[in-house]
Amino acid sequence: MGDLCQLGEMPGTSRRIERARKEKGLQEKHSKRGGKQVMQCDICGRTTDDDTSYCTYHNMAHDKVQEAFKVWEPALEITWDDYLTRIFDENGLGRWAREVVEHLMQQNDSSK
Repeated sequence: MGDLCQLGEMPGTSRRIERARKEKGLQEKHSKRGGKQVMQCDICGRTTDDDTSYCTYHNMAHDKVQEAFKVWEPALEITWDDYLTRIFDENGLGRWAREVVEHLMQQNDSSK
């Protein structure tokens, strides 16, 4: 898992993200800047690129998590949920990727 955003582990990330979002008043996903609607990252509240749900950093991490799954799935015959759980516990998983994985796991839990 060394190729997934080598930025280090950040314990307590979800609480820190939620606290930062509340402090910045980022309750809404959309805001207006210069008369133009601006999307905010689902995880950290930064401005997103184009019509994605993530900022540049989380979007790159999301892409890498998905790319790695394409390798893991056939090799280990693993489901998406099992994959997310397994990589979340990897020491080499970087900060941005860990936040994306945590967000995806929360989304999966809420959709059940």
